[in-house]
Amino acid sequence: MKANAPVHAPDTVRPDAVPAAHGAVAAFEDRRPAAAAQRQLMQMAGASARVQRQRDLAASAGSGGLPPALKSSVEAMSGISMDAARVHYNSARPAQLGALAYAQGSDIHLGPGQERHLPHEAWHLVQQAQGRVTATMQQKGVAINDDQGLEREADVMGARAQSTQLASERTGGVTLAHGGRVLQGLFDSVENAINNKRKAGVEITEANAAGNGILAVAPQGGWAGMTALAKAAAWTHTANLPDANGALTQWHMADAASAAMAGNFGGAGGKSVAMQWGSVQMTEDYGEFEWIIRHPSTVVGITHYRDELAAISAARGDVRAALAGVGAASIVIARNTDPAAGEAYLITPGATNAASSQITFESTDRAVTKRALMEGLSHGLDRRNIPNRASLADADADVANTVATAAARVAVAGVDMELIMAYLIGDVCHKMAVLIPGNGWGGAVAANFKQWRTLFPKSHPSQIMFQAMDAPPTQTNIGALNGAIAGQAAAIVDDIVDLFASKLWTMRMEWSPGHFDAASDPAGDLFGSLQGPGILPAGGMPALRVALDGFVTYHGVAPAAEFANALAAVVDYTGTAADVVKSTGFATHSGSNKGFAFEDRAEVATDFPGLATTYARIKEVLNRY
Repeated sequence: MKANAPVHAPDTVRPDAVPAAHGAVAAFEDRRPAAAAQRQLMQMAGASARVQRQRDLAASAGSGGLPPALKSSVEAMSGISMDAARVHYNSARPAQLGALAYAQGSDIHLGPGQERHLPHEAWHLVQQAQGRVTATMQQKGVAINDDQGLEREADVMGARAQSTQLASERTGGVTLAHGGRVLQGLFDSVENAINNKRKAGVEITEANAAGNGILAVAPQGGWAGMTALAKAAAWTHTANLPDANGALTQWHMADAASAAMAGNFGGAGGKSVAMQWGSVQMTEDYGEFEWIIRHPSTVVGITHYRDELAAISAARGDVRAALAGVGAASIVIARNTDPAAGEAYLITPGATNAASSQITFESTDRAVTKRALMEGLSHGLDRRNIPNRASLADADADVANTVATAAARVAVAGVDMELIMAYLIGDVCHKMAVLIPGNGWGGAVAANFKQWRTLFPKSHPSQIMFQAMDAPPTQTNIGALNGAIAGQAAAIVDDIVDLFASKLWTMRMEWSPGHFDAASDPAGDLFGSLQGPGILPAGGMPALRVALDGFVTYHGVAPAAEFANALAAVVDYTGTAADVVKSTGFATHSGSNKGFAFEDRAEVATDFPGLATTYARIKEVLNRY
């Protein structure tokens, strides 16, 4: 399932032919909305420059056969001749079976835009020739093998064959089986089985290159003085697109530079939903296009997110096609001919497909939540040693030891105290690192402050308490938990400051010299330690610890006070105490849901229409957590 596989001309096999199997397969059209969106995404991806280059490169491979380099690699790795292998590009047959591609006997069928799966499917031919493939299921009368072990092997060996230029070393003793009776393919059932099922959401922010953007606007200037007829005549085009609630609506459009529009609509920007297609939303995020996949109501397989990404690309295509009809650089669109505030947008569809994506996911498992908290904190404390924001690093040993030490100080039966301490320690360290106290979070806190931890906490801290407790929470056991932790608060705060000081000494923080005035660092101990790793003041770690405590307290982040704020939020079952590290609001969890949400702050670069790196990041994050 790797990219860069060469591509041949379109499939020339008769469309009415069926796979050789235990039964015939009647041709049918998959009319599911998800499949339609997937086909549209495939068509757009098939038109991309990268895929076109693949088709051009494949022209020399000879009609029907494997590309020479891949053929030689597979033969050398397997000892099996690939002379009989035949590849059918742009084949309609995988879709008939709900697959992206499949291999059977000596034939490989690749659906439109699925050329990247060729190495994977080539290795399936090897597995079948070796006699290791038997039917595990029947689908539409076709014998199918969906063994997960064989699928993973095909991933690994196919990628190796694609990346390695090997000389052919055939044994000559084994050949492909013509007309094999068992089929292997990239089926949704397999894809979902080998990837974690999770509740997740996705935000894709389009680049603002070439002025690309969307802005909520309201009438201003001379609009109010125009007659109803003049207002209606100002709109030159219409398009049927959904509104913010998903209802199909006739939108009115006009050139923003036209005499009737110029100066009559304006806005300062904000966050709002403009249009909605099912669980996909097109929103404004302070002047930028932000496409959102909302969290499903329950855990779903990984292909759900693949299909939703396809739906985003299809929706974006619909919007841009409608706007193109106006023939203007910037267009005002409105839900009626005399819009009020919140009913109109100024859109500039800049010539760019670049974007970045973020993923949010929910964990209902204590071990997973704890891991995400500790690994997120490790990322912040070890930032100078971590290549980039997209890196998902294992928990630092010092972080794990501090969490364990703090948890051991509090003895409360039936509570995962390490989970609670992982949250509290992470919250206080984050405040110290960016010098923002609990009451300064929320609203317009700059993104770079959130990104100190790659995995940013999105839920109210009380969700940590609910998840950590074995018994249902009551005022009695919550009070006991609060009292036990508060009784050890001074020692736990010392643990936190010691951890931070040790990382300050060995890793250095990213504070600017401008923070270090005479009042905040009178002895210069802190500033001196930041000049390089391993530099301690004359008094050693105790002196550095005192300097650190005084410095962050001077800047409004007193560790003891911020620990108390975080603890108050953890034990606040009403969800109102909020002096903690947070975004504009907390994630919502219905009923007795004990989940805790995280936002992946990596902001992975991606591009329309394929959004391939976004799907890869979804897999990476959801399979790790």
